[in-house]
Amino acid sequence: MKTSKQLIEERSTFTAKIAELSAKETLTDAEQTELRNAMTSEEKLHGEVELALQLEKRNAEQAALEARKMSPNGKSDSEKNEMRNFSFGNVINSLIENKPLSGLEKELADESMKEARSKGFTTSGIYLSESVMNVVNEKRAMSAGSATGGGNTIQTDKNWAFDALYAKRVLQALGVIFETNLSNNVDLTGFGTGATSSWGTETAELADGSPATAYRPLTPHRLGTYIPMSKQLLIQNPQLEGRVLTTLMESIYATVEAAYINGTDADGQPLGLLGTPNIQNVAIGTNGGAPTLAKMLELVQKLGTANATVENLKFLINPKVEAKLKQTEIGSGSGAMIMSYQNYFTGTPGVIDGKITAITSNVPSNLDKGSSTGVCSAIICGDFQKSVLAQFGGMDITIDPYTLARTGQVRIVANTFWDMAFTKPEVFGAILDATTT
Repeated sequence: MKTSKQLIEERSTFTAKIAELSAKETLTDAEQTELRNAMTSEEKLHGEVELALQLEKRNAEQAALEARKMSPNGKSDSEKNEMRNFSFGNVINSLIENKPLSGLEKELADESMKEARSKGFTTSGIYLSESVMNVVNEKRAMSAGSATGGGNTIQTDKNWAFDALYAKRVLQALGVIFETNLSNNVDLTGFGTGATSSWGTETAELADGSPATAYRPLTPHRLGTYIPMSKQLLIQNPQLEGRVLTTLMESIYATVEAAYINGTDADGQPLGLLGTPNIQNVAIGTNGGAPTLAKMLELVQKLGTANATVENLKFLINPKVEAKLKQTEIGSGSGAMIMSYQNYFTGTPGVIDGKITAITSNVPSNLDKGSSTGVCSAIICGDFQKSVLAQFGGMDITIDPYTLARTGQVRIVANTFWDMAFTKPEVFGAILDATTT
């Protein structure tokens, strides 16, 4: 099947022919036939373009899903299934009782520590490699918790049925490059500006066209959390440990994506996309304002003028902006919305200007512009393949049985290390003053 780009180009030839013929005052019989054929072909291609866009979006989402499902470090499905039996609760209890690890927990902990030593990591507790983290994160077995009495005769079972809610992860689907298992600081090097060419007469000396090199540094930034758990809870509901580890990891991943978008470069955070110098910004008004198609296209135009590959551009917005764009016409009286509401007016859902659009609450909606305080949203557009999200090592987990010992609790402390770089900031842009009410 042809790509949407090919179909759009093909459709444009018929659109041009229709415009050419319709501009004439009179048409011959042959021209009338040609006009009808062109209109039929244009309408047919319009449907094919919509289908291709939907298929390409589906394929991109499926590819991202499959990437998340890939076996870590080349491990087979049988090895992954065995790794899923890893019990974080067994690790905690061994440390509390000052006993050495055994079985699968010892095997995977030893394997992870070998990785840490090979990369020069110094760990303060149990170290889990990225492969172990990924497989443990896939554990989703439903299990009953401890039971308590209900009244005098009715027993109430605790069946785990829901997880905490976190901001949707979107960076992989957008095409961000992931670099994992790093240990040393890394400089991403390349050309800041390319070679330049110049014209000259037959014997004139040409101007110097040397390119300029540049680099983007990646250094570890610590991101962690701790969770206190009572020893009694661990005894009465050992199945809870898997859920605790899962929610801990989900919290870390959601926080990393939030920093990629709007990290402040303060309190140990890396600097995110919206704070990166030299991205293209488009303003709506002195006090912000409702987003319009004209402003969206101005943003795309700026990126294209900066030599971004327009076909690779994608939008990133929050749910408030999505709702607003589905109620905002592309032009007064047109009935067609900037983001199509379902398929009305032959629109394609899930896109802005035909470009894949990701939606997550990690995109800020509390920005300021003039008198519009704390109510402005960001609208981001860019070629996300020109950015890198880096993880240094895996997860370093420390079980602290002493700090909260007087209250019968242990403290689970997890540390991870991340950074991000935008190799070509000029192919990213943002509207920072979109109001949605």
